Formats: sequence, structure tokens, C-alpha cells
Amino acid sequence: MKQTHITVVTGLSGAGKTTALRAFEDLDHFCIDNLPPALLPKFVELCDQPNSEVRRICVGMDIRQRQFLEEMIPVLEELRRRGYPVHILFLEASDEILIRRFRETRRQHPLGHDRAPAEVITAERDYLEPIREASDRTIDTSSFNGADLRDWVRETYSDGDERDMVISLMSFGYKGGVPTEADLVFDVRFLPNPYFVESLKDKDGREESVYRYVIEQDATEAFLGHLKGLLDFLLPSYAAEGKAYLAIAFGCTGGQHRSVSLVRWAEQWLLERGHAIRVIHRDLPRT
Repeated sequence: MKQTHITVVTGLSGAGKTTALRAFEDLDHFCIDNLPPALLPKFVELCDQPNSEVRRICVGMDIRQRQFLEEMIPVLEELRRRGYPVHILFLEASDEILIRRFRETRRQHPLGHDRAPAEVITAERDYLEPIREASDRTIDTSSFNGADLRDWVRETYSDGDERDMVISLMSFGYKGGVPTEADLVFDVRFLPNPYFVESLKDKDGREESVYRYVIEQDATEAFLGHLKGLLDFLLPSYAAEGKAYLAIAFGCTGGQHRSVSLVRWAEQWLLERGHAIRVIHRDLPRT
């Protein structure tokens, strides 16, 4: 096995590739953006010389390069045949979020020209699907800001001896779809819904009255008993396998009451056991 490790960051335009590259740079990767795939093998060979101090390379590649799709996968397969460890990270986000990001930054989509934003995003998504399928990890950045994405990269890709497994807890509403980055998804729509309690309808699970209503239900108590046993079994097993990042998602109808309450409970329970936790309430407004 060669000594130089290669991480390729790719994905949809506007999904956060530049931010991710900067985070990898903070982790002492030698980073280069927009490198044509055909030049990657030679670049890797130069970095893999005996007198080179470069051991970790991070390369950003995207649709701006001609023949991107035709060249990228064969090049990466060839590097793997030569014994280089290659990891592909694919970034994506919802159409709505991508359109908003381009609007806020006043940047044009690389395929933009005279086409509607939704049209070019769909075209890019279809074009990149083979690379998405070949990727080692796919992350949906819709619920991330720049700081969130940088933290995620650092938590996920730091050296194993520098950190423990980080657990991400996410609440979401099924109305907005299931988060693709989740490793474990728990559907808690079977629990009594505070939405139908007039005094709780306009609140969310961060408020004590809603939290107590959800957590004190008999069905919740039974569910949490099973959940504790499952996590007590799974978490040490994942950690033993060297997993750096575990995403656990709880979903209810709108992502306001039950899922938020369960994330709040899980955060407290896991913190008491010494786990590193980050929390995302996908469908709640940021405060």
C-alpha cells in the first residue's frame, strides 16, 4: 500500500466544496482545487517521492472541467490499482438550498448561461450521478452553514488517535424528506403528537412543556428503553471498527415537536456517557 492518501472532494456546485477543502487544509492535507483528472496521477507520483513530506492529498474536482466524468472514475480506479488509498467525498444539497446559495452569493452556476437555475441543477445532478454512486461518503449539506461543514469535516476526517467518534443528532420532518447523511433513522411518528394539544401546538420540543409531554408518554418510555439497549450495543461496535462519525436522525411529521424532544433526550443521555455530540434541528428556524 502506498503512503500517500488521496481524498477527492466533488459534488454539486454550491454544496460546499471550497469550504470542505479549507477544512481539509486545516487537517494538514495538501489541497489543490480544480485539478484536471488527467493530471492527478502525475501529481500523486510527485507527492509520493521518498523525500516528499506530503502524505495526505485533497483534490477538489467538479463539473467546470471538460470531460470530467469521462476521465475521473477511470483515473481513480487506476490509482487504486497502483495501491493508493483513494476516498471520494460527494457533497450535495436540495435544489431549494442550492438556488438560495447562488442567489445570496450572486454567483452564477457553472452551467448557468441562459438556463433557469432549477434546470441546470437538475442537469448537473443527473450528470454526476455515476460519481455519486462511486463515492465512499455522501453528505447532504442542506442543513449546514459554513462553520457546520468545517466542523463536520474536522470531526470526520481527523486522525483516529486525535478524536473519539462524534455523534450527530438530527431532528427532521418527513414532509421535508429523510436526511441522506443519516446512518440510523428512527421514525417517531407513532408517539402522541403535541401539535394536537392547543397549548403546545405553536411551540417546539426545545420548550420544557412540549418536551415533558413527549417524554412522559408511556409509548415514549417503552421506546427509550429499547433505544438505550440498541445504542449500548451499537456505539461500542461502531467505535471498535474505527468509525469517526455517526449520524442519528429522529423524524416526525413536521420536525417541530416529537423529533426535537427525542434529540434533546438523546443529547443528554449520550453526554452523560462521555460521547462527543453535535445537534442539528433541520426543520427548526435557527436562533
